[in-house]
Amino acid sequence: MSFYIVDWDRAGRWTVVDVIDAGTRQRLDSRNLINFGSGRYLKYRVSGRVQFRITNVWTKRYQSSPDAGFSGLFFDPAR
Repeated sequence: MSFYIVDWDRAGRWTVVDVIDAGTRQRLDSRNLINFGSGRYLKYRVSGRVQFRITNVWTKRYQSSPDAGFSGLFFDPAR
């Protein structure tokens, strides 16, 4: 599966994408995204039960970004 994440208005967003095991609540992967005004794809190969958490990081430097930059979710067929 893939996420397309874009800072469409180039507001200086900082977004964190975490992959979490749904059973144990352990974080399996974490990615910090900044400077993604041209868009970024995040690709994952998943199996079992996982959750994705997309978080807007609000700091003094990035206070102009009121929301996370998530734009699309794509499911790729199993190979």
